[in-house]
Amino acid sequence: MLKPFRSIRWRLVAIYLLIVLLAMGTLSVVITMLVEDSLIQERIEQQQAQVDRLALDASAYMYRADAEQLYRLAVEQAETLGGRVVLLSMGGIVQVDSASRLNGQAIGYSEVLDVIGMEKTNAYGFHRVTDVSAGGEKNWAVYYTARMTYRNSPVGVALLSVSIQDVMDKIHNLRVEIVIFLLAVCLAVGFISFIISEIIVKPILEMTRVIRNMAQGDFTRRIKIGRFGHSEISDMARAFNGMSEQLSNLEQSRNEFVANASHELKTPLSSMKIMIQTLLLQPADPEMTHEFLSDVDQEIDRLNNIINDLLSLAKADASHVENRLSRVNLKDLLQATLHNLEPLAQRKQIDMEMVLPEGELTLQSDPIRLQQAISNIIDNAIKYTPEQGSVRIEAAQQGARIVIWVQDTGYGISPEDQKHIFDRFYRVDKARSRATGGTGLGLAIVKQIITGLGGSIRVESQEGEGSTFTVELPIEP
Repeated sequence: MLKPFRSIRWRLVAIYLLIVLLAMGTLSVVITMLVEDSLIQERIEQQQAQVDRLALDASAYMYRADAEQLYRLAVEQAETLGGRVVLLSMGGIVQVDSASRLNGQAIGYSEVLDVIGMEKTNAYGFHRVTDVSAGGEKNWAVYYTARMTYRNSPVGVALLSVSIQDVMDKIHNLRVEIVIFLLAVCLAVGFISFIISEIIVKPILEMTRVIRNMAQGDFTRRIKIGRFGHSEISDMARAFNGMSEQLSNLEQSRNEFVANASHELKTPLSSMKIMIQTLLLQPADPEMTHEFLSDVDQEIDRLNNIINDLLSLAKADASHVENRLSRVNLKDLLQATLHNLEPLAQRKQIDMEMVLPEGELTLQSDPIRLQQAISNIIDNAIKYTPEQGSVRIEAAQQGARIVIWVQDTGYGISPEDQKHIFDRFYRVDKARSRATGGTGLGLAIVKQIITGLGGSIRVESQEGEGSTFTVELPIEP
């Protein structure tokens, strides 16, 4: 039975209706009480004043025991006031009844006793009486009493019984109208809140559908933001679309990574298999065997490089890897890196130049990971610079950051390739990369390391004019 209220839409409708019912219900009760008090109090004050005048007019007749005048006065006032007039002695015995039914009888109404007991000069009370003229229907009436005083002595009590059912009917009709109005307001609020909840819930439902599609592997769906205007819902939709875009890119990168890794691993394995099969099928030839085994050895080295790069990339990607920070002398680190790569540059007759500022150049960083990143950048510059070219390394402090530039006179990178230069397995020139033994993972590893150290890396290049890689690192992380 409560299943519909599991929906946010129906919960919102129920909340709106509850708020309206509480507000309108409270307001209705207050209005009814104010109207009831106003109508009844006005009637009571008016009729009590009339009874007080009746008591004043009848006091002399009651003192003289003039029954004829008392009856005449009672009948006239009963017709004028629209009720029944009863005049009693101070003993509570009816002397005159405009209806001529209670003469000589004792009346013990509380309103009469309060006046006889000298507690009050006048009083009134509500009574539920039977209306014979209306077929025995029970109606509300008010009994008013006032003490009759003659020459400062109490001589009797004047009692007026008058119906107040018309006021009660008005109050009842007002309550019915308020209830009808309240029901109409609830229907209107329910309809409006249903529409509003539909507007609020719709993007959530759309997000749910998109999430279900994402769970099934479809990352292409997006939420249309324009229909929600400028609100928290639109902000949530934008954030969700951003997350979907990132997941889509991540899924695409994952697929490309798996495809590229599979291809890179498969290529040297295929080459080795062909060469080994050739050796098995062909007659023994020491020269060919030596050549093929040398090629197999190179392919094994290539496989080893790919596996090492994949391990390095996986380690850089791992969120739990913590940098082992220490104070690093960047000058010493750059000189040690350049010294290690000098033989590679000499084989290609590449001129290596390093420009460092005077004084200390230190920062708080992970020396091992930092050297790995810088070494990859310089190694990459040497590999893709033709013979007798040059590579320039420069470093300087700029405010709270240290900037490192690695500039080469290599082949350069086109603007289109620069967008993907840090992507995994991406090669600007696949043929040249394979010739140099590149796996397409070096710069991806560099970016992961530099980003993990709180820095940034970018490239500026023109085809045929070389490239400049710029690394910025914070002095204090």
